[in-house]
Amino acid sequence: MSRHRFHVDKETSYYPDGKKVDVFSVDCDGDFVISAILRDEIVDLVQVLNFALTDSENKKEANNGK
Repeated sequence: MSRHRFHVDKETSYYPDGKKVDVFSVDCDGDFVISAILRDEIVDLVQVLNFALTDSENKKEANNGK
């Protein structure tokens, strides 16, 4: 497993109409990775990444088994 450092930051922002919103951002070793407005977007992103990693590992194991 890599030894990268990930940091998640949450800031409060406001829409022009005054509605408050939390903005989440993620960086890796100080480099910007992604931001999302809603917590649910971060959860969706984690689920997609988890699926992609699992799928990649499964394909790697299948290819190594040939």
